[in-house]
Amino acid sequence: MNWKLFLTLIVVLFLVSAGSFLLYKNKTETNNNSVKKSEIKNDNLPDDELKKEIGQMIMIGFRGLEISENSAIQKIIKDVKIGGVVLFDYDTPSKKFSRNIVNPEQTKKLILDIQKYSEMPLFIAVDAEGGNVTG
Repeated sequence: MNWKLFLTLIVVLFLVSAGSFLLYKNKTETNNNSVKKSEIKNDNLPDDELKKEIGQMIMIGFRGLEISENSAIQKIIKDVKIGGVVLFDYDTPSKKFSRNIVNPEQTKKLILDIQKYSEMPLFIAVDAEGGNVTG
């Protein structure tokens, strides 16, 4: 296992969680200034809002040079409301290039098309070194 990748993932998840907590805490304090603490319910978030916040912490890779209305990644973006995607130039399992990236023009179009399917702007990351990272 690549320890640098693992450590980076843990740090990113921690930062996202901490940021979400701080935003939530600030929102709760602002909204409940006139409410006694005993009146605050434990289930502050509706299920849909909680699912959306969990989805925002997920970042996935996929295979394909383009995205369409029927593609699997489009359905995941719409249904799970993920926070981002990772684009790869090399597909480790198949040992071939062109998993998501061919050239700058194609990559720009892919990113713009991906963003069209998301309610919120997606975080886009690129793994282009062809190293030990697999996805």
